[in-house]
Amino acid sequence: SSSAVRFLAARHFSAQRELWVYIKSTSSLSLDELSEQYIQHHVDTRAQAKKDRNFESAGKIRLDLRQEFDVTINDRIKLWSIGGLFEELGDKFGKPKGVYTRKCSGYLSAEDEDAISKMISDRYLAKKKDNFDGSRERNFDVADEIRDALMSTYNVQVDDRSNEWRVERDDYTMVGDNTLSDEDVEYIDSKLKERFILKRDRLYTDADVIRDDLTGRFGVNVNDREKKWSVNPAFGVAVSKKTKVDSAVDKTASI
Repeated sequence: SSSAVRFLAARHFSAQRELWVYIKSTSSLSLDELSEQYIQHHVDTRAQAKKDRNFESAGKIRLDLRQEFDVTINDRIKLWSIGGLFEELGDKFGKPKGVYTRKCSGYLSAEDEDAISKMISDRYLAKKKDNFDGSRERNFDVADEIRDALMSTYNVQVDDRSNEWRVERDDYTMVGDNTLSDEDVEYIDSKLKERFILKRDRLYTDADVIRDDLTGRFGVNVNDREKKWSVNPAFGVAVSKKTKVDSAVDKTASI
């Protein structure tokens, strides 16, 4: 619980207050063992520099770790974290950067979920990490490759605005009342699955053609976020009126 976390954090702060020892936060993103050992070594070196009042050296180490690994160092609580803030402080400082939560949808094994979390973490670090020449282009390419691999391998969509990820499904649920036949419903379901594959392959124009065709023929409204589709109640009225007008035109033409 959050109270237990704060209690343990208080014990840690008390024990660390008089020491120049920094440890990794429990909310830190993970890296490979060698990289984390590298970070810990430089955090320790910085702590010694601060103790020796060599603040210029300490500041350079802090900046280098931030630029290379997106490490944040909190001197008050003697913790460091890759990607943002600190769970030990509770929620008062908001959600840590780079931490993505799953929006429940679709089944995943524990192994797959761990692999996905690692890929999302790698993608975040690829986007944040600077090259030594100051260029970021190569790292953004790597981030895009990871994003595409998440979709092609696991059907995972990452939302960077909400810091969430979800398993995209190709099945949509019909909601609401309508007068469609079973054959029409089956056809719509099959076209929505076809559209899902087009979107997954980033063929958005072709996917939009299917959506617009379903809207024009059946009055279908598609909610991609909730994986639902429905028929606009006004569509049947509009079709009925159009049929009556066409019929009247035909009768007039035949006179």
